[in-house]
Amino acid sequence: MYMSDLENLLSEVQKCVIKDKQIKAEQFQRGEHFNVFSVLNLRTNETRTHSAFLAELLNPHGSHGCGAELLKIFLEKCELTAFSEEDLQHAEVLVEHYIGKISDDQSEGGRIDILVKVADWSVIIENKIYAEDQYNQILRYYNYGRTKCKNKFKVIYLTLNGNDASEYSSSNELKTGEHYFLMSYKDDILDFIQKSTIATIQRPLVRETLIQYANLIKELTNQDMNSQQEQEMFEAMAKHAEAVAQMFETGSEKYVRWVHEKYVRPQLEQFAKENDLIYDEVEYVWSETEANGFWFRKPEWQISAIHIWRENGGSYYSGIWNMPGTNQEEFCQKVKCNEENKLPIYKNQKQKEPFPLGWDYLREDFAGGGVSIVPAMINGEFVEYIKDLILEILKQIEDKGIKLP
Repeated sequence: MYMSDLENLLSEVQKCVIKDKQIKAEQFQRGEHFNVFSVLNLRTNETRTHSAFLAELLNPHGSHGCGAELLKIFLEKCELTAFSEEDLQHAEVLVEHYIGKISDDQSEGGRIDILVKVADWSVIIENKIYAEDQYNQILRYYNYGRTKCKNKFKVIYLTLNGNDASEYSSSNELKTGEHYFLMSYKDDILDFIQKSTIATIQRPLVRETLIQYANLIKELTNQDMNSQQEQEMFEAMAKHAEAVAQMFETGSEKYVRWVHEKYVRPQLEQFAKENDLIYDEVEYVWSETEANGFWFRKPEWQISAIHIWRENGGSYYSGIWNMPGTNQEEFCQKVKCNEENKLPIYKNQKQKEPFPLGWDYLREDFAGGGVSIVPAMINGEFVEYIKDLILEILKQIEDKGIKLP
């Protein structure tokens, strides 16, 4: 009975998927998939794309020509409304604002992603797309507001889905809704952009750019499936509740790991063998909660490896550092962190220890992991991407004449 129910569920879900693909094909023919942010490979760059774009919209003297109208919409979402038109017109919007050298205890200093100064108020925005929290980061910005803004400030922790800041960032001293406030691209920024689109109806170039940015947000927050097809899929799931419950009980993480073991690992092991490399992985690869991943190394590398890795619940990235179980301090002493060593493939990210040759996130549709990449795992697209990535990294290491320990 269960297998029959499951087959019926999968059949109905498949119909929804096919219909969604047809709709997207029609949208493609109409040019609705064109997106300048994607074309320029700026989809997830926090500073150059999202912080810069949002700051320009909030700037009352921005090139959008709307004056303080868009800033007013945003501040209303922050529940800050007691400003005159003159206050709004004289507002100042800063990106990557330097607030001093980070102190020894890391409770002060750093750079604020977006700082909005209006009248005697300051809105401090920490903008997170896929980057990990930094130690005491939210605490540093709160302390800046408390000491430099005369307590008239609001710290906003902005993420794709409205996630809370980690204790690592808040130092376990700050509370959500009291010391800092959560906002999401999925709901808050998307709503702000959609209201701004209405406000720019007489400015077609601005309006069309906002529409493209809204589409980018929907894509990044997994809202790009046609809502009608989504509802039909939920209806199908409701009709086969027992099968759905069994699938959830089994768990998506186990499924992804099974697909990895069957389709991905054998190909990566074969690739390693063909290229005189050693392949290894953690036991809990593709875990949704633990730091995990896999790596390649040359036989002569004693402690070095090219990793495909993620921190706890973060995004997958690649980089060269020491293998698990070896001495990281020894690795960093032998491989110096300087611009001369940085590989061209990692030009989009700031160099930092323990990544002396650089690092960067995987391609956007693979960086998040989870069941969304299963089709690419099965059809081989993911494996081919990893192969090309590893070969390019190896080539660049050789081109630079870098000898890894």
